[in-house]
Amino acid sequence: MSKRKKSEGFGPEQKIALGLITLMHLAGAGLLLFSKSGVYAITLDLVPIQLVFTTLILLKYQKSWSLSFGLFIISAFFIGFIAEAVGVNTGWPFGEYSYGEVLGIKYFETPLIIGLNWFLLAYLAGNISSYLKAGRFIKILVGVFLMVIFDYFMEPIAMKHAFWTWKDGYIPVQNYLGWAGVSFLILLIYHFGDWEKGNPLARWIFLVMFLFFMIQNFF
Repeated sequence: MSKRKKSEGFGPEQKIALGLITLMHLAGAGLLLFSKSGVYAITLDLVPIQLVFTTLILLKYQKSWSLSFGLFIISAFFIGFIAEAVGVNTGWPFGEYSYGEVLGIKYFETPLIIGLNWFLLAYLAGNISSYLKAGRFIKILVGVFLMVIFDYFMEPIAMKHAFWTWKDGYIPVQNYLGWAGVSFLILLIYHFGDWEKGNPLARWIFLVMFLFFMIQNFF
């Protein structure tokens, strides 16, 4: 059984934090869609900072910290990063692609921040699925589904802004299968981790980030 406090208060401080993150993402989406040259370039430069800021705000409201939770953070980061590094250099498990310069410092041709992205998305998907009155395996599968749907809307926008580029400009089915596999492994660790799973901002931040990419798909 996952640990969760009965009450997840959503007080004024949390509302301000969520409002700030929402405003930041909506403004970012608008600028990426409609700004030109210099402003567009600055907005792209702020993408990694936005990711780090969102993660820090989210972790501020993690209900409890423990060795198990710390190990999940480390595991999610390195599993995600290693999978991406292997993917970029071998074409497995996602397919043939390469990263641009938008996401910052790279190691083995892979931005370090991509590990943080995997942790953040898995944490959010895991938190949402942890509310289900179901067994761990079902929760993991629901979390994997959320991760893959998120990636489906993220991929075209990531290509559009040169976060990364797919060979021949085509996103292969292999990518989504790879995402499902890596997500399953990380969410397995999440749902079997012995820490309190509650975070009042998690489901809302997932929605805000999802809308950030989905909105751009329609313009």
